[in-house]
Amino acid sequence: MSRRSAAVVWLAALACGDDLAAPRDAAPCRADECAPYACGPADSCLTTCDTADDCAPAHVCQGGACLGTECTADSALEVCGPYACIAGDCAADCAIGPCADGYYCRGNDSECVPHCSEPDDPLCDGYLCNVEVGECEQICDDQLPCAAGHDCDASGHCQPAAAL
Repeated sequence: MSRRSAAVVWLAALACGDDLAAPRDAAPCRADECAPYACGPADSCLTTCDTADDCAPAHVCQGGACLGTECTADSALEVCGPYACIAGDCAADCAIGPCADGYYCRGNDSECVPHCSEPDDPLCDGYLCNVEVGECEQICDDQLPCAAGHDCDASGHCQPAAAL
């Protein structure tokens, strides 16, 4: 490379600043992808915080970690319903955190649902309650009937007896 070519490359680097080091196809940082932290330098997500400015909106910096302000351990049941309060944010499903007392995590859809306590428990909406585990059955058939006042339709769903 000639001196002139080297000088042109050097001047181009000065003119462009850090843009030469950044990949051209890098997408800008999106704050919702970084939560509970904010976007940092070079469009990357921060992983620790010094102030609330290093955190996503509705989060505070406490001990180097961004915590949500949506719920606390004391307000979790009132604010999050059957779902857990994790680092100040209500969990969206029970794959993320445990369910509140009186609820269990139904694994096929990661939903927190109430424990039932008697075979014809109204919580089960016409299905039988498996009292041993506190879960409502999700289907009905010849071997697994519906709760009193309900009948099993052809698709395996419990319907009020008057509806069939």
